[in-house]
Amino acid sequence: MDLFNGRLAGDLASWATVIIMHGARQSAGTFGMDIRSSTVMHANKSLTTIPSSKPSRFEVYVAQLSIILVLMQSTLVAGVPFSFTATPMVFAIGAISGGAREHRLMFWSAAAGMAFVLYALLVDVQFGAALKSGVGFVAFFVSLIYFPVLLRRMTPHTSLHFWLPQVLVVLFFILEFSQILSLKELGVVSWRLSAEQQMSTKLFFDNRPSGMFGEPSWLGLSLAALFRLSIVKRQFVVPSALIVGAVIFLSGSSLGLIAWACTLVPAFKAVSAVRDSEIRSGGTRNHSEFVGPILAVVASSVLLTAVLYYAGSDMSLAILEKISDPLGNASGVSRYMAPVYFLGETLSDSPLFGMGMHYIPDFLIGRTGAAVLPFNVLIELGMVGLLFYFLVGFAQVRYYKPSVFDLMLCLVILGGLGLQYTAFQGALVSLPIVASYLERVQASQANGTLA
Repeated sequence: MDLFNGRLAGDLASWATVIIMHGARQSAGTFGMDIRSSTVMHANKSLTTIPSSKPSRFEVYVAQLSIILVLMQSTLVAGVPFSFTATPMVFAIGAISGGAREHRLMFWSAAAGMAFVLYALLVDVQFGAALKSGVGFVAFFVSLIYFPVLLRRMTPHTSLHFWLPQVLVVLFFILEFSQILSLKELGVVSWRLSAEQQMSTKLFFDNRPSGMFGEPSWLGLSLAALFRLSIVKRQFVVPSALIVGAVIFLSGSSLGLIAWACTLVPAFKAVSAVRDSEIRSGGTRNHSEFVGPILAVVASSVLLTAVLYYAGSDMSLAILEKISDPLGNASGVSRYMAPVYFLGETLSDSPLFGMGMHYIPDFLIGRTGAAVLPFNVLIELGMVGLLFYFLVGFAQVRYYKPSVFDLMLCLVILGGLGLQYTAFQGALVSLPIVASYLERVQASQANGTLA
């Protein structure tokens, strides 16, 4: 398909996109006060926003349900990931509880999505495919912008959303690993491609255990992000770290192990903070600190048993080779090496606005895995699209001020998934971005001050 042969109409869409980029840049540089919150200043000059009212029980249930639903990327209904059902819930809570800053970013994201859909239609992308990509584009930014609003709204009042999703992910993995129950065999979890596409492209379902996800890398990255969020509460950090590390290792996900490693320093800081608090309080210990060591022993036993079982399995050698040399296998080459050629093609033919939405599913399936978000965005939306993703991400980072290790985790998630039109990846990226912010809020409340 020759995208730029006599298509001057495409330039009209480009002007619209440039205007949208200008507005997004202004929004990214503006961080107004939360209209429904009281904003306070820390000693380190970072903003901490504390919700002014307790959420209703219904709002808590909706928030908890949306966190679970957004993880169901591998459960398809009529070809649409079930994770999309979380988008209206997250949007509703964000629209009610968010501030002017979030609403401006969301407005420009929706406008940019419309502009990119228009451009895709002008370069002969089918209407249904362009519309589907446009909706997914908006869903990604709903998660990225409003998921932190949901978390900062819920965190002071409930802890269930820190633990329940993580427990479910671990549970379904253990059931599949022990061959008790497999969501893949039940048909609940499936690959994004149809059976015909799998046959034609030789992309068959990954046989490694991955629980409620279609492949182990999705499991590993999700579990690492959820664990980083749970560190905020500073409860059972050591056993959780051991269990999460064991599950990711047994799944054989190299990316998951890298992501898990990024959480270890925040976990160590959380454990140290608990000990310092205990010393300041005169050595008083609560029940959780007696249970913690017991859980650590249990988790270590589970880890040792799983590793011994794993070492004797037929799959262990192949998975260990994949972990030790992630780029030396077909999956690594497809994800990180094959897209380089198509990046060059895009920069040559259409550097500013890319090849159009849905170009990768239409023309590159079977030729490249394209499982890196920046690669996918650059190929389909060009440098303008990549810049837009960067500006909105930078706006979130500048506002929430994540730590260096949280930023590293974000980069691993961005480099490990190429789902730029999904609520799933937008939510995963948002978790480490907001984690340090929530820790600062909790610390200020624990100290009984707003300073």
